[in-house]
Amino acid sequence: MARTLYILGLGNPGKRYASTRHNVGWWLVDSMALYFNLSFSLKKNYEEAFGNVKGNKVVLIKPLTYMNNSGSIFKNMFFPKDGLPDNLIICADQVDLSPGNGRLRLAGGHAGHNGIKSIISDLGTNNFYRYYIGVGRQAPGQDLADYVLSIPTPDEKTRIFETIERFVNTFNDLLNMEYQRVMEVLNKRYYND
Repeated sequence: MARTLYILGLGNPGKRYASTRHNVGWWLVDSMALYFNLSFSLKKNYEEAFGNVKGNKVVLIKPLTYMNNSGSIFKNMFFPKDGLPDNLIICADQVDLSPGNGRLRLAGGHAGHNGIKSIISDLGTNNFYRYYIGVGRQAPGQDLADYVLSIPTPDEKTRIFETIERFVNTFNDLLNMEYQRVMEVLNKRYYND
């Protein structure tokens, strides 16, 4: 049976933020669009790329509302009643994971992430999948906001893209909703936190 899979990457619009740690969710959906040869088009307050992949519909989404207001895009999107949680994955940065590590989980809190917090508020539920991409913790005394809005080192960026590549490589299992199998791959620790 054909399925629809929504993958929403969190980030901030504009060149100022494009290369920052806070935009790794966008990096992931951009990588998937490139891999599957999909093009983004502008909607009211988000960009969307969609197409058929192996007989299933894939929708890639990048909110343009800035991180702290990410959930507001759902007012302009139609999700069927069975659209949550199985076919929506939110992808976001996570400072509690070192670069190169990722974690897929269902439900839970927002883990201090304002984009996830906004989505929980606007959807009225926390019962959705989220994929956290490790960006590492800021240095002692460094402001968290300044850190996530800074550019990762070349080595950190390489490790972050390793995490993204692992996610893309689990795509067949994601389409088949084999989340337990995906978690075994993505939730393995590759680098010490």
